[in-house]
Amino acid sequence: MSCILVTGANGFIGSHLVRHLLKFKEKNNWEEEIVCLVRSTSDLSSLEGLDVKLIIGDLRNEETLVKAVQGATYIYHLGAELYTIGRERFLETNTEGTKNLLNVTSKHAKNSLKRFLFVSSQAAAGPAPNKVPITEESKPTPPVSWYAESKLEAERAVMQYASEIPVTIVRPCSVYGERDPAFFQAYKAVERRIHPLTGFRKRYTGMIYAPDVVEGMIAAARHPKTEGQTYFLSNPENYSVREVIKTKAKAVGKPFGLTLPIPIFFFRTVAIFSELLYLFFRKKPIPSRDKVRDLSQIYWLCTPKKAKKDFGWQAKISLFDGAKATYSYYKEEENKLKKMPEVSKNILWLKYFILSLGIGILVEGLSIFGKLYSFQPWWLVFGAVLGLWGIVFGSIAMVTRTRGFLVQYIPGFILMMGAELLNHFYLHNWKFSDDTLFGITDPVLRAAVLGVATGFIIPIINALMKQFHKIKLRLG
Repeated sequence: MSCILVTGANGFIGSHLVRHLLKFKEKNNWEEEIVCLVRSTSDLSSLEGLDVKLIIGDLRNEETLVKAVQGATYIYHLGAELYTIGRERFLETNTEGTKNLLNVTSKHAKNSLKRFLFVSSQAAAGPAPNKVPITEESKPTPPVSWYAESKLEAERAVMQYASEIPVTIVRPCSVYGERDPAFFQAYKAVERRIHPLTGFRKRYTGMIYAPDVVEGMIAAARHPKTEGQTYFLSNPENYSVREVIKTKAKAVGKPFGLTLPIPIFFFRTVAIFSELLYLFFRKKPIPSRDKVRDLSQIYWLCTPKKAKKDFGWQAKISLFDGAKATYSYYKEEENKLKKMPEVSKNILWLKYFILSLGIGILVEGLSIFGKLYSFQPWWLVFGAVLGLWGIVFGSIAMVTRTRGFLVQYIPGFILMMGAELLNHFYLHNWKFSDDTLFGITDPVLRAAVLGVATGFIIPIINALMKQFHKIKLRLG
């Protein structure tokens, strides 16, 4: 049976492409099956519920690619390393992996294949020397990052196979949209009226909404004039980074905020710690030092005129409309995570109780063994852990889980401050060592300090519950 193969299908852009291919398949009555090449360790949550066939394989191993390419009429090759450490890892997957896929395709899908579409990156061509956008005919600048180098070498490999199989290369600029975690972080900042900028110099970039770019990919793969050609996929309008942040802020409904230029060396420092975490926990290094090399460039500008001229494609969604749609998606997903509708209320409360109880045991245990305070009588510690931490904090956290930070913070502040004042003046059920808290003897000030610290407990409980729920959804 014929099929359409997508590598990197579970990634940000790949998940958009698969959805659009399924829509095109239904609309045009395509017979081809949508096949997604994924690794055995891939997070497949972005493909959940989609009518696709999954084949386990690895671009670094040719033998695992044979089954995936057999009968393929179109191959959309998006699989790549974007965030990793070390030049060799980029070359191994992005360059050598592309060569492996090309070789297997030429041997096992040559007769069925109508187009091999390689999704490269604007990074392969390098930044523009000034505010004039580069074209496909512009001479590539030396790669500024290992990622850019690996993509450029992969492009050259694709063109070497142009005499054997029909190939096309597309170079998207900065892509944003639903299921992009990096873009979500910018939203979190502008929600708090902070407008972060990269460095102190004015920087420029092209932007394109994910649904627009995947429509460009599909159109480029199916037009006869595009064979053997390379195309930039970008919005016709280029922006300064400040304009991008301002547009996101308007889409969020908070157009005014504090402009905060962040020095490049800060990103480099964060990247070092991010890579150290990657070494220990295998979590993607976002950002990585390699990515910071790309971010530090001034003019990431290109023009999509050739794509419009050759196959009639142009981006339809403005930056504001795309940013607004993306923000709406994230808010909806965030609310789903907070509400946790898949879990019954009784089970959800039990989870909150257990988590809050665990945090209470940790806090009270450290406080007692550290001789910060003691209960009188001693067994009241069990009542504090079960009652205050498990039942009260757990229940409040569950009730306020969909609300903002302050609504979650204030109950813990009031409860602890009130409890400490009540204990000092009337109950006398717990006592601080030497009657001081870090040298604070005034009971009101001491209660206020305890309230300020304890106020963070409920937001922490809800943040942990949300992360655990994410893991549960990902693992099924």
